[in-house]
Amino acid sequence: MPLHEFTIPYTQLRQELPADSADLARECQACQRARVLESPEDLLYLVLLYSIGDLSLREIAGVCTGSGKPLTDEAVRQRLGACPQWVERLGGKLLPARAAGAGGSGVAAGDL
Repeated sequence: MPLHEFTIPYTQLRQELPADSADLARECQACQRARVLESPEDLLYLVLLYSIGDLSLREIAGVCTGSGKPLTDEAVRQRLGACPQWVERLGGKLLPARAAGAGGSGVAAGDL
């Protein structure tokens, strides 16, 4: 997926994040301090670039550097490695809400 096609869906997803997503990121130790990545939303952007955008670690590092947040591919790998539990719990909060709103029965994070 080209990077410019990724921006609008990401912006929409950010608006749907639960209010406690930052606290959840800290609780799951996915985002412990704001340095280069200033917020859990920045980290979620990296997760989506890697998973949906199908970019390599080096390509993601280039995107970060190009946007004024210099990271190496190893730094990207370490940050992504800290995310699975956080992403699973975020998905568990987002998916049931979406399915219930659409008249569905809900989806557990483990069903993914």
